[in-house]
Amino acid sequence: MKRFFCILMIISILPVVLACSKNDAKESETETEMDYKINAIILEIENNSILVDTQDENASGEYRVNIGNITKYYNEERKEIAKEDLKQGDKITILFNGQVARSLPPQIFAQEIILK
Repeated sequence: MKRFFCILMIISILPVVLACSKNDAKESETETEMDYKINAIILEIENNSILVDTQDENASGEYRVNIGNITKYYNEERKEIAKEDLKQGDKITILFNGQVARSLPPQIFAQEIILK
């Protein structure tokens, strides 16, 4: 009798567990699809970051843009370029995931940088 109730409980809980895992997968897909962008001018280029100034509708003032191995660089035609092609004074568009570190200046992590 105990075995019957255990099997019945497992069968009744299984659909709930599977439904939750499917919803979690959908949420993570939408998080990676949500890109935010900022238009800015490069003030300073360092090894792992770029200091920019922006007067964009999404952001205003100076931002420290952290860059890494996953950061991609493109020109306006969406052809890949090298980080070395960026220079002080260039106008760029920065795509990032929306997370902003509350520091002075605020920091974001660039997924893509597009040279205008």
